[in-house]
Amino acid sequence: EGDIRGRGLHGTFTGTLPDTQDWTGGTVALTVQVDDLSSWGLGGALRRNGAGAVRVKVNAANSGDRQRPLAIYGQVSGEGWSAQIRSKMESLQATAAYELELRIAADDPDQLVGFFAPTVTLPGPLAARVSLQGQFDQWETSQGRLEISSDGVEIVLDGYLLAMGKNDRRLDIELKTDSFSRLGRLFAMSLPDSAPVRLVGSVKGSGAGIVIDSAQFDVGTSDFRGSIEYVRFDDAGRKPRINAQLVSEHFDRKDFQTVATRASVRMPTEKFFSDRQLVLDWISDNDIHLDYRANTAVVGEHHMKNLELTAIVEDGKLVLDEIRADMQGAQMKVTLELDARQRPYDI
Repeated sequence: EGDIRGRGLHGTFTGTLPDTQDWTGGTVALTVQVDDLSSWGLGGALRRNGAGAVRVKVNAANSGDRQRPLAIYGQVSGEGWSAQIRSKMESLQATAAYELELRIAADDPDQLVGFFAPTVTLPGPLAARVSLQGQFDQWETSQGRLEISSDGVEIVLDGYLLAMGKNDRRLDIELKTDSFSRLGRLFAMSLPDSAPVRLVGSVKGSGAGIVIDSAQFDVGTSDFRGSIEYVRFDDAGRKPRINAQLVSEHFDRKDFQTVATRASVRMPTEKFFSDRQLVLDWISDNDIHLDYRANTAVVGEHHMKNLELTAIVEDGKLVLDEIRADMQGAQMKVTLELDARQRPYDI
């Protein structure tokens, strides 16, 4: 047993060293507090952010597994967050195989995530589970699964978790939420309200953003498939950008109305060009390029077929470039330009 002391850290260790051949005959317990991780060059936060001080409790013992006899388990915690760690490995050598499970709970995820990645925003509270298995010296081939639940959003990622964005590595993704607006909070951008959303596809890193290929998602009764690219720029003056190419078998406008509107049974029949107040703050907050086709589309009592449109949102302006659709035996063509920077809106 003994004490551990150093610059910005202190702790204790107790136990008996095990046989390093089969990791039997002993256990070791280690307790350490790091007063400020930024003093070690990790992250840029200060202690007042609540993420600087970290407490670590780790135990090493025999796992009972002949293939991976060394077990390391314990807890890492800071102000408002904690992580449970369980792992089994062949040894401490670089070529050793390992299994790892990490469970995280955070009341305010920004204190934790923002410390290491200030550009990522996660609303709280958050619960996450990470499982990985592979070999230490071949970490890019480690297979894993990440499950995140935060503020009405559930995300599951499967695949090469540690290598996304490298060598065209992809992850399978499944996402569920009760509204697009919750995704806006996750990606630090404003998105409109909607019916519940479920998305599946494969995701990979792409420069400063991510690309979701083979995406299939439902919003209420509306279905979509195609590809979506999300780019978030580090420059303070540049807005997040979404590029999407999507097609639908069926689209219903009501799936993108507010919760109150969808729940109301007394609302009058929706006009094709509604006289309700437009809520277009999201246009000023995002840049979007959307190419879209739908076999059938419903807007209130109006039914359309073969809908095609290109929507461009840039610098607070929305341009719908020649909407085409078949409606009631005729073909409709509409071009719309809306400037959301002015009040009232300039159309």
